[in-house]
Amino acid sequence: MDLLGQLDGAQSKGKSKDAELAKAMFEGTKEYRKKLKMPDLNEYSEKIKEEVDDESFFTFFDDEIGRFYFLRFLQDVHPVHGNFMLQVGRYVNSVHEKRVIAQDCIDTFVLAVTEIWGGEDPESILEAYDAGTKVVPKPGKKSARQNAKNNKLTEAKRIVDEAVAKLAKSTAPDLLEDMFIALRDDLDTYWSAFKKSKYLDLYARARTMESISVSDDDFHQFRVLGVGGFGAVNAAVKKDTGLMIAIKRMDKKLIKHKNRYKSCYTEANALQALSSRFVCGLHYCFQSKDEVCLVLDLLHGGTLSYLLHQKKKVSERYTCFFTACIIMAYEALHSKGFVYRDMKPANVLIKDNGYCVLIDFGLAAKMDTALKGKCGTRGYWAPEMVKGDQYLFSGDWWSLGVTLVELMTGKKPFKKKFQKYKHTDDKVKLCKGGALEDVIEERNIEAKLGKAQEEENDGRDSNDEETDEEDEEEEAKKNKRRSSVRVIGGFDKVVESTVETEAALELMEKAIAENAMLSPFAASNTALEGGMSRLLKLFSVVSFEPEVEMIMPGEFATFFMIVLEGTLIEDDVKHGPGSLLGFEGLFKDNYHREKKVVGGLMGGTIGIMLYTDMGRATAFDFELFGEMSKVIAKLHGGEEEATLGQLKASVDEFGDLDEHKEASHPEERFIAAQKHTQKAIVNEEKAKALSNSKQRDQKIYLTQEVWAKKELLSRECVKFINGLLTRNVNDRLGCGPNNFSKIKEHDFFESTMTIDWDKLEEGNMSAPYIPKKEVNAKEEAKMKTFNTAGMKKLTKEDQEKWNTWDWASKEYFQNEMASYLYEQWGQNESKKGKAGGGGGGGGG
Repeated sequence: MDLLGQLDGAQSKGKSKDAELAKAMFEGTKEYRKKLKMPDLNEYSEKIKEEVDDESFFTFFDDEIGRFYFLRFLQDVHPVHGNFMLQVGRYVNSVHEKRVIAQDCIDTFVLAVTEIWGGEDPESILEAYDAGTKVVPKPGKKSARQNAKNNKLTEAKRIVDEAVAKLAKSTAPDLLEDMFIALRDDLDTYWSAFKKSKYLDLYARARTMESISVSDDDFHQFRVLGVGGFGAVNAAVKKDTGLMIAIKRMDKKLIKHKNRYKSCYTEANALQALSSRFVCGLHYCFQSKDEVCLVLDLLHGGTLSYLLHQKKKVSERYTCFFTACIIMAYEALHSKGFVYRDMKPANVLIKDNGYCVLIDFGLAAKMDTALKGKCGTRGYWAPEMVKGDQYLFSGDWWSLGVTLVELMTGKKPFKKKFQKYKHTDDKVKLCKGGALEDVIEERNIEAKLGKAQEEENDGRDSNDEETDEEDEEEEAKKNKRRSSVRVIGGFDKVVESTVETEAALELMEKAIAENAMLSPFAASNTALEGGMSRLLKLFSVVSFEPEVEMIMPGEFATFFMIVLEGTLIEDDVKHGPGSLLGFEGLFKDNYHREKKVVGGLMGGTIGIMLYTDMGRATAFDFELFGEMSKVIAKLHGGEEEATLGQLKASVDEFGDLDEHKEASHPEERFIAAQKHTQKAIVNEEKAKALSNSKQRDQKIYLTQEVWAKKELLSRECVKFINGLLTRNVNDRLGCGPNNFSKIKEHDFFESTMTIDWDKLEEGNMSAPYIPKKEVNAKEEAKMKTFNTAGMKKLTKEDQEKWNTWDWASKEYFQNEMASYLYEQWGQNESKKGKAGGGGGGGGG
């Protein structure tokens, strides 16, 4: 297939994956489900029953699963009462058809109230239930309920009118709350009877499932939604309950390679400690042999960076609401003693109702002491981080200010180079200039939490899904060839292995199996004992990136290579594992390359041998040299004896070794000298670059002004951003005592749009922006991939570091199970033909 055909095929496949995921998210997951298997009653469930016996009714009723089974019992005792309350519970826990269910409840509420309050008292109902008979009204005497009926009906009609008005606007979580409250009276009368019923056993059995761990087998995987520093996030459905979730997969090798165990556990611990609608919920932690995984809320609205990419600029009204959500998330975080440290548009995800949540807590820190050092993503660093001051929560507020500027102007205010803004009448200042010597550190910081723990983590390679345009421009200007093979001098390539010996042996063994010509070096070949290990002593094994240029026409030939993993492409011809390339220079004097060789789409690993190392082979392993020569001779073609003779003469010229010198050939002496001095050169360059980088960063973050066009921002918005982008921490908005009260009272949240903080916290405030019902994420084909072939293998000790990883959230499990139970109940009621009847039970 030609390139255009491949691209069309990839786009078609991408659209198909998007369609599959969108259908599951917005229409249901029935086709991916398997039957939920409830466990048998056991010791744990008996213990749960004992605990329930000591609980009050109201404590039990707050338990989502407990409430469901109590209402199922109520349905048996008083069908109309139980049916209606189960239908309200179904509305609260449903994902699909909420409007249909809500309308059914609105239509039947007055009828339900009429029957419930026109009938007998709970005591009489229970007597009849225990006796297995119908309730018989007592002649000439009204029950207490019947006496209250008229007042209840008046109240019911008012509730219905309000619910109709609310439903016209949205399906808010509290839409049917007043109906539920109105029918909750006297339910505790049934408590003792419930504890003797079969429904307590069913409740205990369902609760035992919260201790069951999950694995990859429990999920059906959909497309990748994003890529972070350690792996990918993909959408998935839990097969037994049908819950749509996101799985964040982190590669254990990458974590080991970057030594980031702490950040993974910090993220899990922070999410476990938090329970907020403004923080992405963590349902489960589980692991496989190669990955550790977080099972999170699936939020289809996309990140703020994706929204910005789509719209170029985000309106002040939208931004105001998003900011209010972020402040609520900060309040949840800071109150638990966590500082976030990675605020940016790519780490804020929009929910289907237009609210937004914080994601990615890998750089969060528990505030046991003050902190010191850069952390987060370049461009969002706070001045106190860059200066080297101690800090607490202040950096979160600065990075929020930077994020708001980026959203509303479409540009990052702080880049890798100092920016000079033109001061014109149509612009307004968002951040005042400063001086390097200004004192900006928070006062008395050590008295609050003790001396700082220093940490340097700039996060530039972590978690940011979006491409950095600055990096892209810089790369284009430099026009560098990216390669794992370092170029030194003008005529040869010096290589050092980047793959551990054990991993290299494994790759070599697989590559040899792919090419029959390499069979002499196979582990099973006794004629050349240990041939594979001996071969590796001459080869340098390195990984390569996708589309990297390995060989260019016109280059002087100094090495050949064997493909161990992935593919290399030589003038459109693909060469897979076991292929040998680049040996032509061994047969021609002063040979320069004629063909271009680049890495394949997925990257891979190669073994490289310098021509001069072929010469070495004659000195310390003549037998190995002989076998390798035969392979190369066959590949080169021609008569074997003549070809071998030509090859030996060429190698002799390359490798005329002196017994007392490590390197006698001019090229070899150059290589030896370069290897000897390279570390010192690199270290000196690193130190110089670090010094220059520090000075540059301090100039940017401590002195640079920021301006924007007046037309983009209201006066109150400018004032709000000015407060956040104040370099002196003691004067910065969001810092200091009563900080959340003060920031919520800011005029920005009154003038742009009125934020009702109580309604927002409850999830009952309407959002100004609702994302489209589609997969709001970058195309999967455009996301980066990871190559861990060259990294150290995982040991038993590495795996033991994850012994405490597997975990399940009781709160999220209860919500998941409750949603499943209400859904199953609704389906069963519909099958029985009771939908819409007597407060009924169907509605979808």
